[in-house]
Amino acid sequence: MYVFSQISSIFLLIPYQYQAFSSNIPKISGIAEVSGALPFIGHLAPLGGRTAKNDSSVYSEWSRELKTDLFQLRLGNQRTLVANSFHTIRDFWIGHINDLIDRPFQHGFADKLDYDLSGAAMTEPIRRCRKAAMRALGKPMWPSYYPLLEPSSVQLIKQTYESGLNGTKGIETYPYLRQMVFDLTLSLTYGTRMTGENNDFVMTLIENINNISHLRSSTQRYRDFTPIIRYLIPDALSGNVIVTSERKRQQHLDVVYSDLQKRLVQGEEINCIVTGLVNDKLSLPESHGTCYFFL
Repeated sequence: MYVFSQISSIFLLIPYQYQAFSSNIPKISGIAEVSGALPFIGHLAPLGGRTAKNDSSVYSEWSRELKTDLFQLRLGNQRTLVANSFHTIRDFWIGHINDLIDRPFQHGFADKLDYDLSGAAMTEPIRRCRKAAMRALGKPMWPSYYPLLEPSSVQLIKQTYESGLNGTKGIETYPYLRQMVFDLTLSLTYGTRMTGENNDFVMTLIENINNISHLRSSTQRYRDFTPIIRYLIPDALSGNVIVTSERKRQQHLDVVYSDLQKRLVQGEEINCIVTGLVNDKLSLPESHGTCYFFL
C-alpha cells in the first residue's frame, strides 16, 4: 500500500514538474539563454522592479554578461526574445515585420479590455483599428495635424513664463510638459483642447490611464505569466483596478466625444483622428479603441 501511494504521488507530481520548467515555445537553438531560471516563474525574479532596477537595465546587464545583443529567457511559461541593439531591433521590425504583427495574449490585462492596440492579440476588430491608426499616422496626414502644434506650444511657453516670473522663480516643469503632451494628444484624437496643468478633468483622466498602463505588459506580477498561479489563486484586485479605471476613462472620453459631435453639428471644421475615421467605417467602440492607441 505504501509503495502504491508513493507511485501515485509521483504521477500526480509529473504535471507540476512539467509546468515548472516548460514554456509555450521550445527553447530556440542558436540563441543564448539567460541562466538561473527558477521553477514556474522562470527569469521573472529580478524583473518588475524587485531588485530596484527597471527591466531595461536588467536586460542590458544580461546582454553584457552573455556578450550578445539577442538572447532568450523565460517569463513564467512564455519564451521571450530580447533585442539589445539598434541593429538587432531594426532587423526584427523591418526584416520580420509580418511575423511581429500579432501579440501574445496577456492574462490579467487583455481579457479585461476589448480594444488595446498596443497589447492585444490580433483579431478582426483589432486589425481594423490598427489599419485605421496606421493610416491616421501616415505621412500624407501630417500637414493636417501641424496646426495642432502651435496652440499647445504657445500655452506651454505662456504658462511657464507666467509661473516662473520670467525666469526669476524656480518651477517644476514636468506638470507643464505633461499638460502640453496630453493637450496635444486630445487635440490629435478628439479635436479637443484641455488647458491648465492642474485641470481636475485632465488629472482624473491621466490617473485612470496610468492605472491601466501600469498593468500593461508589466512584469510585476508573477500570475500574469504563470498558469499555475492563476489556477490556484483567484485574481480579483487587478481586475477591479482595470475595469474601474477603464470605465472612468471611457466616461471622460464620452464627454470629450460628445463635445466634438456638438461642434461638428454646429458646422465647425475639425481635423482630428476621429473625424478622419469616417472612411474606415469603424463602430464607435472601435473608433475609441483606435484613439486609445495614442492616449
